[in-house]
Amino acid sequence: MSAFFAEIKRRSVIRVAGLYLAGVWLLVQVAGTVLPMLDAPAWIARTLLIVLAIGFVPVLVLTWAFEWTPDGLVRDADATRDGSVRTGKRLDRWIMVLLALALGYFAVDKFVLSPAREQARMQVARDEGRSEAIVAAFGDQSIAVLAFRDMSQARDQGYFSEGIAEQMLNLLTRVQGLRVTSRASAFSFAGKDVDIPTIARKLNVRYVLDGSVRKAGDHIRISAQLIDGRSDTQLWSQTFDRPLQDIFTIQDEIAATVVEQLKIELLGAVPTVRKTKPEALRLYLESLAAYRQHTPASYEQSRTLARQALDIDPEYVDAWNMLAVVYSSLADKGLIPGEQGYAMAIETARKALAIDPDSADAHAELAHVALSAEDDQKEAARYLQQALALEPHNVYALGGAATLAKSLGRLDVAVRLQQEAVERDPLMSNAFSELCLALFQSGRVDDSIVQCRKALELSPNRIVTHYTLATALLAKGDAREALAEADAEPFEPFRMFGRAMAYHSLGDKARSDAELAATIAKYEKDAAYNIAYVEAWRGNVDQAFAWLDKAVEYRDSGLPLIAADPMFANIKRDPRWLPFLRKQGKSPEQLAAIRFEVPLATTDAGKSPATPAAGAARPPAPCLDRRGARSVGRSLGIAATTYPCVSPSRSWGRSCLSFALPRHRNRQASRPRRPSHCCSGAMPLRRNASIARHWMPVRGMRRAGPTWRRSPLAWAMPLWPGRMPSGRCRWIRVRPMPGSISAWPAGMRECVARPRRPRTTRCSCHRGWKRQPSTWR
Repeated sequence: MSAFFAEIKRRSVIRVAGLYLAGVWLLVQVAGTVLPMLDAPAWIARTLLIVLAIGFVPVLVLTWAFEWTPDGLVRDADATRDGSVRTGKRLDRWIMVLLALALGYFAVDKFVLSPAREQARMQVARDEGRSEAIVAAFGDQSIAVLAFRDMSQARDQGYFSEGIAEQMLNLLTRVQGLRVTSRASAFSFAGKDVDIPTIARKLNVRYVLDGSVRKAGDHIRISAQLIDGRSDTQLWSQTFDRPLQDIFTIQDEIAATVVEQLKIELLGAVPTVRKTKPEALRLYLESLAAYRQHTPASYEQSRTLARQALDIDPEYVDAWNMLAVVYSSLADKGLIPGEQGYAMAIETARKALAIDPDSADAHAELAHVALSAEDDQKEAARYLQQALALEPHNVYALGGAATLAKSLGRLDVAVRLQQEAVERDPLMSNAFSELCLALFQSGRVDDSIVQCRKALELSPNRIVTHYTLATALLAKGDAREALAEADAEPFEPFRMFGRAMAYHSLGDKARSDAELAATIAKYEKDAAYNIAYVEAWRGNVDQAFAWLDKAVEYRDSGLPLIAADPMFANIKRDPRWLPFLRKQGKSPEQLAAIRFEVPLATTDAGKSPATPAAGAARPPAPCLDRRGARSVGRSLGIAATTYPCVSPSRSWGRSCLSFALPRHRNRQASRPRRPSHCCSGAMPLRRNASIARHWMPVRGMRRAGPTWRRSPLAWAMPLWPGRMPSGRCRWIRVRPMPGSISAWPAGMRECVARPRRPRTTRCSCHRGWKRQPSTWR
């Protein structure tokens, strides 16, 4: 046996086996990394592994029978001993090379590729979580309305057929309980040879509404079909051949049929489309198509067409809204004087509201003007809340709400709103671009980079997205890649901003100064705010504040977002920063006082947003009114009253329930104390609500250790009438019973009186709240 192993060793069989296995392992690892990047089918990697495994035994047999020499393969019987030694040494070198390559690959995989894969897996998990949360919120009641095909003879009615489909989409959006994918994503499949199941899967919807429009003179033929995207089966199909003036009746019939087929339970009647004259409708749809070209000439054309539509039907609300959007866009882009454009936008939007007070688009437009032109966040919040109350899924209103949330410093809300927009528009680059910006502003730089790249995959030439990606890369410390992204930015001002910051981070001060000087010479009045944060990034604090003062003087549209802008991180510790914010009404306490509540379908973890994030301002929660408080108090046999919430940083403006402590010796109720904590926002209290009873542990008591006391506690607020044997401030932890509401603060400081020694003790209230005396007798 020893002679056999010696012969195996002499013929280098063991060396070849090790060399083969090392090479196979390295090849499989590389294939596992490269093939998915090329979208190669799974059978390729599987076939490669099988072939390599099958080849192991023949390689060993050939190694036994032959020897590799400088003259090629020779039979082992003809090889010399010196040749075998040289062959063994040669194989040893190859083994060392392969092991070195394997070690290098392992290091690269562990420290470079693995973190990227992990981040990608986490992003996929978050996306799946959001999708599942959306589906959980709406069930399978989701639909995409595809662009209707133009079947007219001249094929010149594309704007009309797409406009009809968009009006159908807007109509279905107003159906409560139905999730509708927006126009940008659904219409992206127009003219493409893609089957319905693929479209449904990419848009994450269950149903698809497709159709065609044929217009000839004063007659119109609309064919519509509702398809189940999972099974690719047609649920309903119908052709409407009517006079053109019946176009609105046709749309109403289609919407009612969709609701009936999807078996949606409605709280009211099926929404109906706003009716007008056929010629006004045609002009409005042409105006809408012209506006979407987003050029100065198309804006003027859109304004003219909308005016012509209003000349025909002065009560046409959609045309008034279209005109308001055109005026604000002209003002936003500096194509007309800002004061004139915004004033016209306000006037036309208010005319739309005078005709239809329930127009969500008009409310959203007024919010946009209030924030962009007047920097009035309270007014913008009021209009946006009205718009979202009327149409919770209005994309324009959701985008405005996210912008307002960023301006208020509520970045977690802004991120969730943009994530919801991404779920509704999975193929719209604008949604990913805005999500990228919101994530960057909230400090999630890696996630921001991922979303920016998704936006650029959908629209490689989208303006400002390359710049946003460049700033995120600068924050990450990758200045050279940031410079490449800044060079790729198609919008010149932002390309110059990105270059100035990237050159500074690379240590090239001369080129950074040159880029900034060129920017100032060309865009001083239009970009004072941007120049200020470039100077802040470069560490020029005095210059940054000087340009901020100029931005205020020029009424720069970037100022509303200053509270959430991370580009000013270098100057936020300067003593001039907070006074500047207070002067502009942007200090943290001023922004926290602005009430703005947006109902959210999901969070980034796919959970309900009822529980606020750590450190975030909690939304106000309804509390019992005075009458309800007394009712609950009587049920417990103690006095009860209400007091307003007091907070230096959060203005909830609600009243919270406070119970009085009964006296120790006799059970008479004492004077009610002021609450040390207001409603925590878990669940609203209702009148005549039952009082949940919990077991309350009191920690840190002298000589006794942890003890348990039974105490009546109301939902969503800590209440514990009863006596406790301590005269000092103690942390009180509350453990609710199983199945009860758990939304208590981490700790609560309370003042308690010693038994038999009544006295008044002063203690601090819950963390973050104003100090008040708590009187216990």
